[in-house]
Amino acid sequence: LLLLQSDQLEEALAECEKAQGPVAAILSVGLRKFLVLRRLGYDAGKIEEQVVKAMDDYGVHVVAALEKHTPILATVASAAPTVGFLGTVAGMIESFDDIVKQMGEKSIVEAAAAGISVALLTTALGLIVGLPAYVAFNYFTGVVNEFVLEVEEAATELIEGVTLQMALEQAEANAAHATSAAHPPVPARV
Repeated sequence: LLLLQSDQLEEALAECEKAQGPVAAILSVGLRKFLVLRRLGYDAGKIEEQVVKAMDDYGVHVVAALEKHTPILATVASAAPTVGFLGTVAGMIESFDDIVKQMGEKSIVEAAAAGISVALLTTALGLIVGLPAYVAFNYFTGVVNEFVLEVEEAATELIEGVTLQMALEQAEANAAHATSAAHPPVPARV
């Protein structure tokens, strides 16, 4: 931002391109667009609009890259407990089948124990997989949201800097024009 305020745009762009991460990448896109449009002589309003659009367009791609693997975590987090529940149901079915088959030979507790054991084991395994996946999903979603917020804040600062720089340039141009209009050149006498 300091480089931008002191009209060292190429240096600011070079710093952004050297830096790693989503914030630097999006700021590079905005600065590059600003430099090109400024050199082409676009008006201030059009430059600001195009810089914002360029950063927004590129920001969508950055966010998509950051969120690339979170759907896998969400699927595992929601599917693992369901698989455990399916095991619970299968184990209970097995228990009741054993109870029916063993009527009179074993006690109900002995006949049901194996199926209940399977049911509890599959429920536990589903939760052991699902809970860490759920925590990881929430953690990475939070990290992505922090990056998005940081990118939006940096983009806002860049736009404010661009707007300020263009306003200063316009004020200097107006002052120079007013000075030349107040003191017209004196024709030379021959």
